[in-house]
Amino acid sequence: MIAWLGVRDASGRTPDTDPDMGSAARSGRGRGIAVRYAHRSHPGGWRNWQTRTVQVRVSVRTWGFKSPLAHLTSPRRAASPGMEDAVRAKVIGAGSIGNHLARALRYHDVAVDLVDADPAALARARDDIYPARYGAWDASIGLHLPDEAPRGGYDLVVIGTPPDTHLPLAMSALDEGPRALLVEKPLATPDLDGLEAFVARAAASGTRVFVGYTHGVADATLHAVQRLGEGDLGEVLTIDSETREHWGGILAAHPWLPGPEASYLGSWRRGGGALGEHSHGLHLWQQLARAVGAGEVTRVSATMDLRSIADVEHDRIALLDLTTSSGLMGRCVQDVVTRPPSKGARVTGTDGVLELRFERERERDVVTVTRPDGAREVEEF
Repeated sequence: MIAWLGVRDASGRTPDTDPDMGSAARSGRGRGIAVRYAHRSHPGGWRNWQTRTVQVRVSVRTWGFKSPLAHLTSPRRAASPGMEDAVRAKVIGAGSIGNHLARALRYHDVAVDLVDADPAALARARDDIYPARYGAWDASIGLHLPDEAPRGGYDLVVIGTPPDTHLPLAMSALDEGPRALLVEKPLATPDLDGLEAFVARAAASGTRVFVGYTHGVADATLHAVQRLGEGDLGEVLTIDSETREHWGGILAAHPWLPGPEASYLGSWRRGGGALGEHSHGLHLWQQLARAVGAGEVTRVSATMDLRSIADVEHDRIALLDLTTSSGLMGRCVQDVVTRPPSKGARVTGTDGVLELRFERERERDVVTVTRPDGAREVEEF
């Protein structure tokens, strides 16, 4: 499944997880990638609480553990007044996520070019979205149509466009030779058209490729992965994950859209619907399965509630039964109907249950371990 590619680097390897959750702004190294991350109680960040991203002030959730930006530079590298010495990034797609990521990069003193095929989208970013969210337009950001955009010389290329455009744009981005390429999730559409060619090309390139599954690099997730990897629950018996969130919040961030049918969101074929848009759940399930040594998912049984809006078909609920190469069984639920949202995972073992919750209302993520005798340990991040 395409959701699981987000925790692999361009060579197909699964990045290691650093267990140290120490003081603010520690540094580490994994597979040659320089990383920095903040303390679990870092006070400078606040969350957008949509599915995919985080608004500034930028916290570890935006450019955290083994992120593309951490691979390129320390978070507070200063740019010269003319930005000649700045790290350079191209952000393709001037919609909601493109504006978020452009702002996050500018916060880190990265020189940004914003590219979109629609002149109206570029104007909307400059005149509406960016100033409404962040107070004022940043005139240092370059605005370009694709045919006029610079090519080459970028440290990072970000693709924040609809899923059915990801792979062609990603292949083109590899031609530019950036040090890192970040593609929003899901990486591909369900037919996987062009995926094998892209994976082979990325593996042969010198570019590190990332997919934007933000929950996978959250402090709470990394802490849960550490505990599971240490055998804290004994023998793991099953894993459940869920990403349940009504897509009203996503549409609220795209007020120019009359409804999900007007974009990829309303089409499972284009990478929308519950399975594509909320594929955080699948990504998290596979990440936790790897953490306990259960291997890769080898068998999937799915039931989906398919609906149509204006002749565009989407899955509003996706129920997936998963089995790994080691025989571990579990389930994943994703939907676009639940409000308030419910997101997280539950790992059941012989020595207790670990629950990971992403709690929007409290602006906290929580890891809870409950032992068979009822003893509970709660950690907030």
